[in-house]
Amino acid sequence: MKRASLFIVLGVAFVAVSLWYLLSAGRSKRATRLKYRLGGALLSIMAITSTGCGGIITSCYDPAPPESEYVEPTYNIDFVDQDIELPLTMSNGDKLMFRYETNTSSLPKFVVKVSEIGNIQESMGEGEGNIKEFTLDVGDFVGDALLFVYWVVESDSIERNPQCLCGLNIVAKEEN
Repeated sequence: MKRASLFIVLGVAFVAVSLWYLLSAGRSKRATRLKYRLGGALLSIMAITSTGCGGIITSCYDPAPPESEYVEPTYNIDFVDQDIELPLTMSNGDKLMFRYETNTSSLPKFVVKVSEIGNIQESMGEGEGNIKEFTLDVGDFVGDALLFVYWVVESDSIERNPQCLCGLNIVAKEEN
């Protein structure tokens, strides 16, 4: 607040001396000298307060803000067994192995979805490292569904970047 009042006082004084200088048509040496001193004082105080911490005025000499460290997350997931034919025909209890790569701490969450019904299974998957095993557990549901992967950030438990892996044809388990 003290700086702002100092700027106001010096600004008003500068305007008054400039008016005096104009009315004297530039012949008054005293008005000229005072105008230069007040202008220099205003510029000096402005430079000191704008480059110091917590300045109220920003000058063109302030450093640029640092570049953002944010990196767009990337995700890649595929089947461990490359000989899988799509759409998959599965029954309750069948297992699939997935390999995933990501540049974040996100984990894949598998969601089996049927458009008319909604989610019929959600699972984080079991496994070590970047290999996860998904076990189909949809109860007595039989029909077409989709297998989605959502990337879940553990810190905020928010599901992001849904990726449809494949279509599923869920059939009844064969009795042996």
